[in-house]
Amino acid sequence: MLGAYQGEVERIMRGLEDRLAKGDTDSALDWLDSEMRDKLPAEVSAAVRDHIRNAWTDAAMSGVKPAQKTGTEKLPSAIKWFDAAQNYDYGALYGDYAEEIRQSVLKELEGEGDPYRSITVRARRAAGKAGEKLSKPEVENRYRMVVSNAVNKARNFSQVLSMQELGFQELEIVAILDQKTSSICRSMNGRRVRVQTMADFVNDVLDTEPAAIAKSFPWPKTTPQGKTTQVMDALACKMPPYHGRCRTTVVVGREERIVTRNGDELTQPKMPEAASLADPADARTKRQEALLRWQDYHDLTASEFASKVNALQGATWGHPEALDEHFKKHVKEFSGDGAPKNVKEYVALAKNVLTGYDRMFVYYNGGRPRTMFYRTKENQAVVVDDSSSTIATFFRPKKNMFAQYEDTYVEVIP
Repeated sequence: MLGAYQGEVERIMRGLEDRLAKGDTDSALDWLDSEMRDKLPAEVSAAVRDHIRNAWTDAAMSGVKPAQKTGTEKLPSAIKWFDAAQNYDYGALYGDYAEEIRQSVLKELEGEGDPYRSITVRARRAAGKAGEKLSKPEVENRYRMVVSNAVNKARNFSQVLSMQELGFQELEIVAILDQKTSSICRSMNGRRVRVQTMADFVNDVLDTEPAAIAKSFPWPKTTPQGKTTQVMDALACKMPPYHGRCRTTVVVGREERIVTRNGDELTQPKMPEAASLADPADARTKRQEALLRWQDYHDLTASEFASKVNALQGATWGHPEALDEHFKKHVKEFSGDGAPKNVKEYVALAKNVLTGYDRMFVYYNGGRPRTMFYRTKENQAVVVDDSSSTIATFFRPKKNMFAQYEDTYVEVIP
């Protein structure tokens, strides 16, 4: 249907995504109408407009319109999709309170009131009626988990079917990266998957009896590793939610690259020599660590690699309460007009390095994966802990220390 105009439609949808993220749906849809009118032929504009308008107004997610699994009756939102396709096991412990959970899901999808408060109130009500089977905290916890997962599943499933209907070929898995992110979602974040693969999975789930879903499509128990095609073949549950209270979503896949402040495109991890280490045992350890870090990335596509690295640019300080002490420790390393005078300037300068660096290294520190963003001229280094997406430190390394980094860390090069 989109034909030669698919690239233009994708550009418009990306622009719509950016505008809707700011929360002003009316302005976003006005912009959409203008772009459709000016950039696309009338027949293409008319064929696509309703799909995009309904999906973004109701779901405000990735710019796709949910569709029922049969493909014959089009549903305008994740809300109606969820209400029509209730293939969810709400848990026998709740008995007649499945309707309570359904209403909580719909309320959150509709964005009515405070979702956490609404779910909490309903959870406590269900807990009070559940008898002695579970303690009140256990019932509340399970209730919240079921609701949050049902909301996530309704949004993700409906979007995948709509991506398929609109002709998109690839989607991206996007995790919220913070200290709560599971290792499973962190590994899946940034991976690109064929829309058809996910659509087949969605339809398989919808064709399965609710009581058999958990057994037929169990959540992954180990962190996925390797090429995405191999990971998807191995996973029974191919798309989020991947675990209780999973926040991971899916969006239309787009090309992404790692670009330095000089405009250089970084594309591949390079193994270091570790020749400067006099101790053979130390050299072997460092080289083994470097090999493991290199393996973290070498199986990924260019866009997957870039998505994982670029996501770290939004890292925040892991221990904000210790910032004053951290600043005092490193401020003496800085000098000149650009030297930070206080904690606020120190944090701002670190953020500038994260978004404007010219070299990048990846390595392990005490078994934790880390990424160093480095400015050569200024000799400034920001280290991000990948497993928590937090800034571990910001400093100016001594020359002899940095020479060792170059010889023992995996550098991502053009």
